[in-house]
Amino acid sequence: EPVPALEQAPQDTAVEARAVPARAEEESRRVEHRPARRRPVVPILIPALIVVAAAAAAYAFFSSRSSEPVAAPVVTTAGRLVASLDLGGDADLAMIQSDSSNVTSLLQRDGADIDPSWSPDGTRIAFTAEMGDALVIAVVEANGQGFTALTAVDVHSVDPAWSPDGTRIAFASDREGDLDIYVMNSDGTGALNLTRFEGDDRAPAWSPDGRTIVFQSNREGQIDIYRMDADGSGVARLTSDPADDTDPSVSPDGSRIAFISTRGGDADVFVMGPDGRGLSDVTRNDVDDRAPSWNPHGAILFTSAVTNSTALFAVRPDGSGLSRVADGVTGVSSAAWQPIDVDPAALTARATSTPTAIAPPFELPEGAFAFASNREGQFDLFSMDFGGENLTALSDLPNDERHPALSPAGSQLAFDVAFTDTQRIFVVDLGSPAAGVITLTQGSEPAHTARWSPDGTLIAYEVDAERGPDVVLVRPDGSGAARLISRPGYDGCLSWRPEGEQIAFTSDRDGDLNVYLMNVDGTDLKRLTQHAGVDRCPAWSPDGARIAFISNRSGEGVYLTDAEGANVRLLVALSGASQPAWSPDGHFLLVASDQDGDFDVYLIAVDEASIWNLTADSKADEVDPIWTR
Repeated sequence: EPVPALEQAPQDTAVEARAVPARAEEESRRVEHRPARRRPVVPILIPALIVVAAAAAAYAFFSSRSSEPVAAPVVTTAGRLVASLDLGGDADLAMIQSDSSNVTSLLQRDGADIDPSWSPDGTRIAFTAEMGDALVIAVVEANGQGFTALTAVDVHSVDPAWSPDGTRIAFASDREGDLDIYVMNSDGTGALNLTRFEGDDRAPAWSPDGRTIVFQSNREGQIDIYRMDADGSGVARLTSDPADDTDPSVSPDGSRIAFISTRGGDADVFVMGPDGRGLSDVTRNDVDDRAPSWNPHGAILFTSAVTNSTALFAVRPDGSGLSRVADGVTGVSSAAWQPIDVDPAALTARATSTPTAIAPPFELPEGAFAFASNREGQFDLFSMDFGGENLTALSDLPNDERHPALSPAGSQLAFDVAFTDTQRIFVVDLGSPAAGVITLTQGSEPAHTARWSPDGTLIAYEVDAERGPDVVLVRPDGSGAARLISRPGYDGCLSWRPEGEQIAFTSDRDGDLNVYLMNVDGTDLKRLTQHAGVDRCPAWSPDGARIAFISNRSGEGVYLTDAEGANVRLLVALSGASQPAWSPDGHFLLVASDQDGDFDVYLIAVDEASIWNLTADSKADEVDPIWTR
């Protein structure tokens, strides 16, 4: 049958600033030759945003603070901070001297701006910005210049946190249904989902060495604090009290995590070690304390209720030295201390504007790639340079064409075509178009996804048999077809070893989908991966030393293993990824993914574990990428 259009399943989601959206039912993904379904995001109204940010309304439920407790000696609070506060309507960002000597509005624009986070060099601020009906991650220079939105306006993105080296920003987004933790480059490119897990994950905070991220999640029924490695692996639960534990923040030396907990009745500041041990309360009062963060002096900055409003306070981790910060400034919903004393006035020459183009995070390879796209209505084959130039149509048939496969010599192209009652594979001689097209498969069973042997003498492909997909070997002229695998269940998504004596493939013969190896004659079957998750679609590296594959074992994405199945690691996190394709030099991978909504072709720099969307400008689906030269 023709490849169906990617369907959209409407979702009903509600996100408000500092509120947890309703959980959308997680969509199952089939492991097959067709791309996974998209997860659309329905535009969401956020009527409570201004209410949350406006001081009096946001904290109307707080008890009034009859007096402001100040312990002696007070903590060191000299410095500059940026705060989100009510300046007469929306929550706006303002630069504040801690002694209240200067309060300057940073942005004058419509829409609330909340949750500021400083870049490590003290020159830029990331924050959550209200734009229309959406919440986006934006950045601005410390002098208020160069406002730039980094995330799309058709989804909600909140809670930015700058990495210690200044190259990345962690944030939470509902672009795949529920809230997950993402990491993107500081220019907004290369967003990766780290916590593709049922439940809402948000409020990420980096460790000082950049190796781990703590965050809050309700994945186990209540809101607790979790820690994971910066690649999304190694998730560990740090708190388990029945009360809500939220808003983690890691101390400058990494020895403690401050967070908010309601385990004492109201919301108070607590601290614990990076492993969740040594927990203790910091604030002990009968009003709600919120939004903890650390200043460079090792004190905890937080907001707390005063009479009919909210104000900023600082306290030592042991609860001593409580001090009012920026005395006289009220209506504060969140704040962040400038990590390095940089005068915003000195940044005038650095003022930037919203870029019209963003450079890739690594040097792109030379040459071109081919792919299938429905940008003209049906799936046709195209080629394009890696820089986005010279888009060329390779086919123009009245049916969908998918899964291009170039012969090792580059002289022949195999691809499959969907008909009303079946799907067939064709081979065309690129050097002699007059020679015509060879119909590689003739039977009634749908055939697809051809893969050339390294010497070009054989083609392996999949057929959708009645009992499940099988693997067939055939010569490029269509002769000598023989079933290599024929059994009930799934077998497919295969890759030839560069030496040609083995094939790696995906199979469910032992229950879960895993990667297997076998000789070309079907002997010496070996299970390569051993995991309860889904391991699928292997791809041998050109030197035969590594295999890239798709898995969800520590978050869905592209993984690497050695040829023996050991040393498995997550390379990049990607949703709905297809079988990777190695560059001839082994430095890059091409893969299709629905990471940004529709399917696009991504380029992965293997050594840098960095990623770039090659077809981001298209609103169509681009799939099945291969290298052409």
